[in-house]
Amino acid sequence: MSNNSLERLSFHEVSTMLSGASHADSRMRVIGHDMAMLRSGELLFPSMVRPGVPYIMEDSRIGMLRNGEARLTINLIEHKMRKGMLAFIGTGSIIQMEEVSDDFDLCGMMISDGRMKGALKDGMPTWCVGNATFFTLAPSPSEFDFVGRLFDAAWTLIGQERFPDETLNGIIYAVVHYYNYLKDTTLGTSIRQMPRSREIFERFITLVNAFGRREHDISFYADKMCITPRYLGTAVKAASGITAKEWIDRAVVTNAKIMLKYGDGQIAGISDSLNFANTSFFCKFFKRLTGMTPMEYRKL
Repeated sequence: MSNNSLERLSFHEVSTMLSGASHADSRMRVIGHDMAMLRSGELLFPSMVRPGVPYIMEDSRIGMLRNGEARLTINLIEHKMRKGMLAFIGTGSIIQMEEVSDDFDLCGMMISDGRMKGALKDGMPTWCVGNATFFTLAPSPSEFDFVGRLFDAAWTLIGQERFPDETLNGIIYAVVHYYNYLKDTTLGTSIRQMPRSREIFERFITLVNAFGRREHDISFYADKMCITPRYLGTAVKAASGITAKEWIDRAVVTNAKIMLKYGDGQIAGISDSLNFANTSFFCKFFKRLTGMTPMEYRKL
């Protein structure tokens, strides 16, 4: 993995990471520059993602957990996944694996926004492209099995020497719309019953993920949501148990970690990119939240 540019875990990086791995050809296939498919991550996953390190998703991930469990932070929120669950991770999401069981096994697709738009055309759900969306689903065994059959069909198709691109797009269309169906039927009720404080919190986190790199003041987010900073702070604390300022700080430090780990910019430049008044303020902020200086983190 190169340290000369911001790590975005793209198709190129995935191919490079797996080029020397045993079993790679039988477990992962890359189709051009806009799609890849992971048949099984049981042996390959440890070489692709390191626990405790944040990554930016350069494309969408549609997956199913066939075995094991994992604890991960996506777009600042901690989630737990277990065998039998489905997940969608949208372009621009920041993911950090915290813990992964030894038997963790994930199957899924990596799809660029361009490929997604081409496959779905006018039938594209709003959550599909470019908005750092993340959700998990807990389908019935029969629903999970059906998704597995769709993934198996895609894997069989791309394993052929030649295949029509329209057929692959058709499978992508089927997978996305089946996820959308499951999302509407399983999450729709809970969303309609969501308390007002939770609704505000969800909107707040979406904005923090979009603007948190440079906007560190709760007033900015309150203005965006047309509510007072006091009301926003109260709602966020009630819904999450964590203050709004802490959520903003988490977004800033996560972006700082990515820039430090995968960029070669000077600390002063990173400080400026994150909208700190000066480098000293940034260094004190980073050490307060992480327990180490920016340079110490970069050298890990």
